[in-house]
Amino acid sequence: MPDWYRYIKDNLPRDQFNGELEQEILEELAGHLDDAYAEALSRGVRANEAEARVIAEIQDWEALARNILRTRKGAR
Repeated sequence: MPDWYRYIKDNLPRDQFNGELEQEILEELAGHLDDAYAEALSRGVRANEAEARVIAEIQDWEALARNILRTRKGAR
């Protein structure tokens, strides 16, 4: 199984996230990607194709970081 936590950590711009929030976001996103990967496998998709599909889910890392921050600020 791919290391989604590492993948996200390597790609998500985290300069605006503090320690605890950063950890929470990384874990949440990694769980989402892991679920998407497992679902693709359960549908008979080969591992390399499932991984490629999951990777393709996030096209714009900067926009994702902005959306996360906007959502977190609105939830307070």
